[in-house]
Amino acid sequence: MISKELEAYNIQIAALQNKQYQFEFEIQDKFFNLFEYAPVQKGNLVAQIDLDKSNQMLQLYFTIKGKVSLTCDRSLEEFDYPIELIKQRIIFKLGNRNEVISHEIEMIDASTSVINVAQYIYEFIILEIPIKKLHPRFHIEPPPTSVLDAEGNLLVYSTHLNEQVEEPDIIDPRWEALKKLKNKI
Repeated sequence: MISKELEAYNIQIAALQNKQYQFEFEIQDKFFNLFEYAPVQKGNLVAQIDLDKSNQMLQLYFTIKGKVSLTCDRSLEEFDYPIELIKQRIIFKLGNRNEVISHEIEMIDASTSVINVAQYIYEFIILEIPIKKLHPRFHIEPPPTSVLDAEGNLLVYSTHLNEQVEEPDIIDPRWEALKKLKNKI
């Protein structure tokens, strides 16, 4: 039995004709409270579902965007974590029983009149949350890497966009001595 709050995420499939439909659900704080032990308690997202119905199956394409509020594992501060774009698909094959065939395909009884999409939306959002939740101020770019070119000059490669940056012409005297030896050979 589905709770009254979860009924807001029902799609009445029995009344639908064989064509495409679009549904939109707003995901707010109260949505996450419907699930026990949810790692997220606050959020502001929009879930759009494109449903394509045919005689043998239903294809649901989920697109979810927004943000959730997480607690930093290091500082215990709350911060907003963007859910940029989730795109997932679930296929419901109409048959004579209910059975999960794979993570993307389920068989449902042909007499099923309602599909509740709340659990799917919840799972797609939760799977986007990183295992280690760090406040954005703790994200530090790694230091740039440096290499020597063919002439022995020190080159610094920025980790941002693989942009190459030349170091000023300060040459370690030891390298200068090695260059002289190399030129004599």
